[in-house]
Amino acid sequence: MTGLLALLVVTGYLNFTLNQNAVSINASSKTETNMFITLKENRTDARLAQQLVLQEIVANTNASQAARSEAEAALTALAATIAFENNTENLITAQCGYDDVIVSRNDNKLNVIVKTTDEITNENLQKIMKILATTPIPTQ
Repeated sequence: MTGLLALLVVTGYLNFTLNQNAVSINASSKTETNMFITLKENRTDARLAQQLVLQEIVANTNASQAARSEAEAALTALAATIAFENNTENLITAQCGYDDVIVSRNDNKLNVIVKTTDEITNENLQKIMKILATTPIPTQ
């Protein structure tokens, strides 16, 4: 259970950090590129930290069977979330032609950030909404 608490603390901190980075967008192209790289790296680091904590719980023979089963289920859900985010990013990039896309799922909330020099058109917004509506979101 201590491992799950640590996971929640790490996840909360990284979620806060990701949201702070998303708010502080600078208009210069170099800064935007760095922001996208940083956001993706932060998301990858957060997912890796979650994965490591869960794997430690699963491998811990002193943990209760319930805790180990819960950690295994969380690992499966995490893998599904990562696949969902990557697949959705690829679909949006391919169908809308954006330079870069970040899709992040936190609890029951999806965040989509697109890199574009133009305004988001209604057509692309509808494409994104359709992708989000038709791509199965994994359960947590």
